[in-house]
Amino acid sequence: MKRLSAILVWGLAGAWLPGGWLSAQELGTGAAAGSLEVAAAQAEGGVASEAAAPASAEPETVPVTEAADQSGTETEIEAETETETETEPGAGSDSQEAEIGEPPAGAEADAAESVGAPLSVTVAVGAGVGTRRFRRPTPLGVETLPESEFPAVDAAVRVRGQLADHYALEVLVRYQGSLGMTVESQPPFALPVEHAARSQRVELSVAPVMGLGDGALAVSPHIGASLRGFAPDVRDQPTPAYYLVGPHLRLDLIVPVLRGLDLRLGPEAQWIIGINDSITEDGAGDSGLALGLEALVALELGERFGLELAYRQSHARVGHAEDGPDFEDVERFATLRVTGRL
Repeated sequence: MKRLSAILVWGLAGAWLPGGWLSAQELGTGAAAGSLEVAAAQAEGGVASEAAAPASAEPETVPVTEAADQSGTETEIEAETETETETEPGAGSDSQEAEIGEPPAGAEADAAESVGAPLSVTVAVGAGVGTRRFRRPTPLGVETLPESEFPAVDAAVRVRGQLADHYALEVLVRYQGSLGMTVESQPPFALPVEHAARSQRVELSVAPVMGLGDGALAVSPHIGASLRGFAPDVRDQPTPAYYLVGPHLRLDLIVPVLRGLDLRLGPEAQWIIGINDSITEDGAGDSGLALGLEALVALELGERFGLELAYRQSHARVGHAEDGPDFEDVERFATLRVTGRL
């Protein structure tokens, strides 16, 4: 119907209006164009509206949330990756383990110095001055040797095993004797005779060394046996040789005075259980006691050498088997030794 009405209007316009066909055609064309323009405008408006609607409308939350979650996840992954990179075993762990588990080289050197070598041998050789005197009963009376001085030699070998930081074990072998000693004998019904003699001492002992507290002080009990004696080089003299043997105990206190300078001081007791016949046959008993003292100042001269200034004295007494005079023997040694550690 709309189309038929348009045709009728178009015909009437062409009849009544001059040049109406053109005008009607133009009008129809314009109307059609207007219709097309309106339609196009409506179409463009719809597209524009559809295009503008998403822009004006609020954005959907799901894609944005997913994007945020994805970005946050990626951030967390990157952070974890960086953390793992920082704590990789090859990077930080090894260095931390090296710092915690492995001590520095300086600490190892200090530990080695405090502990020392597991096994060491120290040889000491020196010389000095010694004295001896004795008083002994004889069938003809009491024979006395006054205080007699002589040049002395002093030699020792000490083997030390370091068992812990503040505990060690030492074995000591030591010899002290006279050089060029001479004595004067008074034979009965004869003139005094001067002859050579030997005064000597031999020691074998085992000594644990135990540190006290932080290890600055130490005690070392020497447990062993020792022999001491006197013997003239001429056998036909009226003064016979004699020897005293027995176990001994010496308790040394080791005091570090300065770095590389130590002081040792120890009282000593010996139980004399071995006495030769030349003493017992003249009336002495078969056992006795000796009390003494040793002092030592040790100075280190480098890693392997050192000096030791030693002093020792001991008084031995053996009672008479009956009511006679006791046998007495006194020895002293003061020596300077050079030490070398192997």
